[in-house]
Amino acid sequence: MSPEPGPGPDAVLSPQRWRVVRAAAEGALALEPLARPAFLDQTCGGDPELRASVERLVLACERAEESTGFLAGSAAAFVSPMLAAV
Repeated sequence: MSPEPGPGPDAVLSPQRWRVVRAAAEGALALEPLARPAFLDQTCGGDPELRASVERLVLACERAEESTGFLAGSAAAFVSPMLAAV
């Protein structure tokens, strides 16, 4: 079963489309970054909107993972340099 054509980047995804995007993004995230383009070529086929949705989700997941580093430390350690500058 091929996925239904998708909406533009600002549109709300249907539950079925979201499942397809999420599954493809999870598959891509499980791979090394260099292997992802070939995976997306195969997974998204000729659906550029699906691929764009998956790539946006993968990028958002990577950014979220990178930005959570500050949550691993204590709040005091995070704010101390800012308070010292005041």
